[in-house]
Amino acid sequence: VSLMQDMHILIPPALTAAPGVLVKDATGAVIATGIVNLPAIAIIAAAIALLVVGVSESATANNIIVAIKLTVVIAFIGIGSHYVNPANWSPLIPAQVPTPPAGTPMRYDSLTTGEKLHIQMMRRFDDFAIRMNAIMFSSPLFASIH
Repeated sequence: VSLMQDMHILIPPALTAAPGVLVKDATGAVIATGIVNLPAIAIIAAAIALLVVGVSESATANNIIVAIKLTVVIAFIGIGSHYVNPANWSPLIPAQVPTPPAGTPMRYDSLTTGEKLHIQMMRRFDDFAIRMNAIMFSSPLFASIH
């Protein structure tokens, strides 16, 4: 109701509370008695309409959301590309510190360390995703999903 008031959509107080509930203002004075909670009915009606229309419309809504996400990512890359300094790309693999003795084969310690950290991070994320999946599908709240 507060969001609707911010958008200058005013609903009488009697239509924003459950039947019989006293509606009070900021000072605590009773200003109305609830007749019907119109915002709640509108939200429920919208959810029911989406379910009644069916999966094809839900897929369309999902496609719209995906398009919005892709647009945001592409805009981020496009805008961010102006702030990339190619001079920072050289050297791509930094020199070893300390410098290895002469005659030792070249190693890519910094590269392999970064790769190891990346693999370790991905494994932790996979473990987290598996655990969250198990929690979601064992919960009665998410039982209707699968």
